Amino acid sequence: MKARIVSALIGGVLFPSLCVARQSVAYASDNAPYRAGLLSWEAPAYPLLAKLHHCQGRGVFRVTINAASSRPAQVVILKSTGFGILDDSALAALRAWRWKPGTRGPFDIPIAFTLSPDPNSGKPPVGSSRLPKSPR
Repeated sequence: MKARIVSALIGGVLFPSLCVARQSVAYASDNAPYRAGLLSWEAPAYPLLAKLHHCQGRGVFRVTINAASSRPAQVVILKSTGFGILDDSALAALRAWRWKPGTRGPFDIPIAFTLSPDPNSGKPPVGSSRLPKSPR
């Protein structure tokens, strides 16, 4: 196991093209109720360890919003990505999202972590589109 981790780290340093991975992507149906009130967002970071071990998965996370502060009051996992490290990354990113004051929830947000040599190869699920990149 140690040899595999060491070789993956060396391979990532010497041959970074082998570790190219697309960032995680948040998908939402085109008429998702939270999209209109969303002010700032960002896709979760794809942890290096998860990339090295080729961890991929799709999860669904429920965000309950504090209407007064426009910040998430609670973020819970409805469907795990299958990897704790990916779930933790998604939870951290969703806690940083901000909505217009007065926005009410909860909202269920799907997050997909996929590895691909081509960053444009992923297609959104039928009837949905990618959330735009955060303006920050």
